[in-house]
Amino acid sequence: MKITVIIPTLDEQDIVPKAIRSAQRASADQIIVCDGGSKDNTIQVATELNCQVIQSSAGRGKQMASGAAHADGDILLFLHADCELTSGCLDQIRENVSEAMDAVNGNQPERYPWGCFMHRIDADGWQFRWLEKGNHWRARKRGLVYGDQALWVHRDTYKQVGGFPDVPLMEDVKVSDRLKKLTKPLVLAGPVTISARHWQRRGVFWTTIRNQVLLAMYRFGFSAERVAELYRR
Repeated sequence: MKITVIIPTLDEQDIVPKAIRSAQRASADQIIVCDGGSKDNTIQVATELNCQVIQSSAGRGKQMASGAAHADGDILLFLHADCELTSGCLDQIRENVSEAMDAVNGNQPERYPWGCFMHRIDADGWQFRWLEKGNHWRARKRGLVYGDQALWVHRDTYKQVGGFPDVPLMEDVKVSDRLKKLTKPLVLAGPVTISARHWQRRGVFWTTIRNQVLLAMYRFGFSAERVAELYRR
């Protein structure tokens, strides 16, 4: 079972090497870096680390969709540039997906699993530990997987739900909504390590409240474009 790791980038020369090397240590069969127009040396760094580098217009959903279009793997794993896989992550997918497929009569594509990993935010403090617990609960109980949890999916199921949408924000929410209509996500032990930079910028409390408000706005009908505009402020 081949696994392709797809990493969207935009001016991430300083942090993307950790993500790439983590995928290499985890024995990814293919690593694709899809760049959205970096002005720094991101493309050069990724090329020197022997990744397949492609380019697209900016937008994480669009970039991940472009990466998926070039992927050879049976499983597609989408890894944010500020996240790192631990060495056993991809083996966890291989073991669990094989078992799930063997349990399905006829191996129907609509029943192929998808999922994510438990994660650890790379910072000390009880606030981060509680945030991790909340994120794990959300994925398991609500079937809502965020991009920083390293969403993975069988390529046939990915195609069945139409892949990542071309939206400026909430692409992970939208694809999770589509996937959980087929089956619940498998939340594997991982873990995936996540940079704390986004929470440290505004603080854990205000960043969490802000994210929940933006998600609520999206759920109540605000366009992804409008939500993205507020997110960037």
